[in-house]
Amino acid sequence: MPEYYVFVCPKCQRQAQLLQSGSKTVGCQNCRARLQTEKLHLAGPFETHEKAVECRSKRQADLVRSSGEFDEKILEFSGSVIGKEIQTKPLKIKKPYQIIRDVLSESGTTIVSDCEYRCLERGVDPETFQKTIQKMIVAGEILQRRNGLLELIP
Repeated sequence: MPEYYVFVCPKCQRQAQLLQSGSKTVGCQNCRARLQTEKLHLAGPFETHEKAVECRSKRQADLVRSSGEFDEKILEFSGSVIGKEIQTKPLKIKKPYQIIRDVLSESGTTIVSDCEYRCLERGVDPETFQKTIQKMIVAGEILQRRNGLLELIP
């Protein structure tokens, strides 16, 4: 059964990694340096991969905290933010016109009531839907057939 070890790259000192017993050299995932395993400071041995991963994760967190360089993508965990605050942009809200175009391009030719329902699910109220549909018909962007079908004109 293989044993696992944890080490920090001595060249860049920014990456904690796993090492399986029996390896003579290993490459740093951060700086790509080739390292001799006999010259590394190893933590371990760990009998299971899970224990080694846990140790590596703790060591990597220590490295990130001590370096003062925070990667916002790493800091977000289970909906909470560790370290510094992250400024997020508000979600872009699509205009009714674009929502109607999206619905028609996804479903192809569709009944008006089905299109209205799908747009309602995406936040377009019935009154706005009707006004926007009429504008799009007049502008020649969609075709409304006599049998109540809507079709996006390419």
